[in-house]
Amino acid sequence: MRAAVQSVAPDQQISNGAYDLEEALRSDAQWSSQRLFSVLFGFFSTLALMLSLAGLFSVVSYSVVQKTAEFGIRMALGASRSHILWVAASVAARSVLVGIAAGLAIDLLIQRLLARWMNNADFSSNSLTLVTLLLVACSVVACLFPARRAASIHPVEALRYE
Repeated sequence: MRAAVQSVAPDQQISNGAYDLEEALRSDAQWSSQRLFSVLFGFFSTLALMLSLAGLFSVVSYSVVQKTAEFGIRMALGASRSHILWVAASVAARSVLVGIAAGLAIDLLIQRLLARWMNNADFSSNSLTLVTLLLVACSVVACLFPARRAASIHPVEALRYE
């Protein structure tokens, strides 16, 4: 095979070993550093999502605790549990929607800077949509627990709370 290549292109170099594409990529230093950055970026993004969910959960829980007496009065006057659940969830939903709107506005403002920094002129809006939907889904889960707790409070206990 070497002789055949030499007869056609004498200046062509032939390596001693053959590698498949995966082995060549694993041994490439640039690919390894990009993979490390990708893994670190994914880890810190997940950590940021968990911290934001913990913050959202604590803010919603605090707002529900502050309105415990109000929920007790509403239930004593005949409000259904679904109404209490709706009131508690709407407070959280407003906070989440304001935060997502602010995040999307900031993203639109700095999108060109990020595309230039990442050497990528085609910034995908699909990933932004998926991340926004993931944040909404996680926010719904984080908001359900305090809202269900507010809907399950007995009116007498809620009135005695303060």
